[in-house]
Amino acid sequence: TALAGALGVCVSLTSISLLGNKFDDEAALMLLKIKEEKPMLLTLCGLKPEQTEANFYGLDMGPAEAKLLAPELAVHPSLRSVSLAANQLCGLDNLGRGTYDATGIKALADALSVTASLTSLKVGDNRLGDEGKAALRKAVEGKEGFELLM
Repeated sequence: TALAGALGVCVSLTSISLLGNKFDDEAALMLLKIKEEKPMLLTLCGLKPEQTEANFYGLDMGPAEAKLLAPELAVHPSLRSVSLAANQLCGLDNLGRGTYDATGIKALADALSVTASLTSLKVGDNRLGDEGKAALRKAVEGKEGFELLM
C-alpha cells in the first residue's frame, strides 16, 4: 500500500496513529513488519510511553487493527486502562452485520496474558461471541483485581 511505502522511507517518524482505518490482515501484517524494521517507530497506535489510559472507543476497529494494537499492549510499561468499546473487534457491527473473525480478539487476549501493567479493559458493545469472550476471560484468569468489562 502507499501508506506502507511512505512509512518505509520515513526515517525520523517515531509515532503514528493508524487505528480506525479499516485495514485488512495483509495491510496490518505489512505495517507490523515495517514497525519491526524501524526501531525509531515506537507506535502505530499513537500510544505515548508515559500514557496510563487509552480510549479507542467507537473507532470501528476491526480484527486487523486489533492485531496492530495487541503487540503494543503486551509491552507498554505504564498503560493501566484501555477502552476498546463500541468497535468491531470480531468483524461484526452493532447490528451483527459482517463476518465473524476472532483472530484480532485472540491477539488482544494473548497480549493481556503477558502484559504486566494493564489492569482494566473495556470491550462492551462489540460482538465478541462466545469464542472471543472465552479467550479474554482465560487471558486474565488469575490476574487479581483485573477489570474486564464486556
